[in-house]
Parts: sequence; structure tokens; C-alpha cells
Amino acid sequence: MAIELRLTSPMPPDRVLDAIRENTREWRESIIPRELWNGGVLQVVSVIRPPKFTIYYDRRWQRSRGGDPLRLRGTVQSLPDGGSEINVRCGARGPGRAIAGLFVIFAAANLFLGGGTPWWIWLLVAALVLAADDWNDRAANYSDAETAYLVERLRQAIMQAGTPSMNAPLTSR
Repeated sequence: MAIELRLTSPMPPDRVLDAIRENTREWRESIIPRELWNGGVLQVVSVIRPPKFTIYYDRRWQRSRGGDPLRLRGTVQSLPDGGSEINVRCGARGPGRAIAGLFVIFAAANLFLGGGTPWWIWLLVAALVLAADDWNDRAANYSDAETAYLVERLRQAIMQAGTPSMNAPLTSR
């Protein structure tokens, strides 16, 4: 499962990206909720490559070499009125399902056409690929405290893109 958000801001894209960068720059235990801190979260980190950005956690320990698989990935596009549209996705699945599907096709072909490798070995490999995909990627939902906090930090950053008197309300579609 994935979360997809479409937010708008009255600020131009460069100000929105600067605000995201600034909001994720500081390292303070006090701004991370105690529940997440106890779970190993040290800070929220961002990588900005206009018009794209990625927001994720820096942890005391990582589940994999590539870092925490829970990531908000998004783009900031300019709107005709000078504002910005922010499209965000969290929890996008990796290629594991497609690869596992390929192994299921191999198993079916082996079962009906015969072959040197027993069909059940292909199914076993498909199951292992799905398990590895679930380990390296995670489903995102709003009831998960870690996902909800990343989304909240993004919303805070977008609201801080301008002064409070200049900010129009954020909209989500």
C-alpha cells in the first residue's frame, strides 16, 4: 500500500524546496517524538535535486545497507498562478512482485511443458523474492506513526515556505 498526496502552496517551487531542506536540516532529539526516538530515529533527512526531493529517517541502526526504506519521494512543480504543486508518494513498492510473477510463469511453463527444474523450485524462488521485497520495502499508511510523522514534517516545511500571514491553507487532493 502506498500513500499519494497532492499538496499546493502559494509559494514558488524554489522556496518550497528551500523550506523542505531547512526543515530537515536540524538535529535535535526534542523535535523527534519520543516514540520514534526510542525506535532509533535520530533525525529526518532530505535530499533535494530540483524539482525532486526525498525525505527519510536517519537511524541509530538501519534495516538495510541502502538506509531506511521508508521514504517520501516527491516533485515540486510550478503553477500558473506562481504557486507550487507538490506531488508526494510514500511506500512505493520495488520490482519484487514483477520478478516473482516471472518466476511463477517459469513454474507454470515447467509444469505444463516439462523441464529440467522442478516446478516447485520456481515457486519457492518466487516466494523468497516476495519475502525479500517485503523486507526491503514497507507498506505505508497513516496509522503508522513513522509514516504520519514524515508526512507531518513535509506539511510543516511547506507551511514554513512563507511567513504565516502570506501562507494560504494547504490543500490535499
